[in-house]
Amino acid sequence: MKNDPPSLYISLIDCLKERNDINLFNIFNNDIQDSIDLISIRNQIYEHNYNFQNYSTIHLFMILLHLLQSLPEPLISRDIQDKIFLSNNNNNNTNIRSYQLPSGISIQSHIPNENSSQQQQQQHQQNMTKAVSFIIEQLQPKQRNLFFRFLLLLQKSWPTSEQLKKLDNDGQNTLNICIDVLALSILHEYANRNQRHNFILACLNEEKKKSSK
Repeated sequence: MKNDPPSLYISLIDCLKERNDINLFNIFNNDIQDSIDLISIRNQIYEHNYNFQNYSTIHLFMILLHLLQSLPEPLISRDIQDKIFLSNNNNNNTNIRSYQLPSGISIQSHIPNENSSQQQQQQHQQNMTKAVSFIIEQLQPKQRNLFFRFLLLLQKSWPTSEQLKKLDNDGQNTLNICIDVLALSILHEYANRNQRHNFILACLNEEKKKSSK
C-alpha cells in the first residue's frame, strides 16, 4: 500500500466483481497456473493504465494476488499478526493472551501451532473467528477498505458447502493450494501454514454469516 495507489487494487477488484465468473478450482488448476503469463498486464500497470477489460478473469485475479504478496508490509500488518498468532512452533503448548477490543469486548488469542491435535484445531478455529474482530478493528481505514473488498470478492466466489462435500482428492488438493495462496496474499509468510489457513477460513465464515442475515 506504500508504493501502489489504492485505486489500482480497487480497479482490479471492481473489474473482477463485475464479471461474476471467478472459478477458484479452475484458476488454481496446475495446468492453468503453469500457463499464466502476467508480463503484459504488469507492464500496463507500470504505465498507470488501469483499464483491464481486455484481460481474462484469471489474469486479473492472479495479478491482484501478486500485487498483494509484493507489498512491503502485509495487508494484515506484522504488528497485528504478532498480537494474534502467539503460538510457539517449537513445542506443543499454545500461548494464551487476553486482548481488549476498542469496542470493549475481551478476547483470548490462542492460535494453533503446527503440532496441534484435531480437537485443538477445532477449538482454535473458534478462537480465530473471535480474533478476526480484533484484526478488523486494528486495521487502518485504507487497509480495512481493501481487506473487506477483497474478502467480499472471495466470499462471492467461494465453493458452497455442497460443492466442498463432493470434492475428490484432486479437488481437495486444489482447494488447499487456493487457501495457501489467498492467505499468503493477505498475511505473507509471517504466520505458519495452519494459522494462515485458520485465518482465511474464519474470515470467509464470518463474512458468509453476515451476508446471510
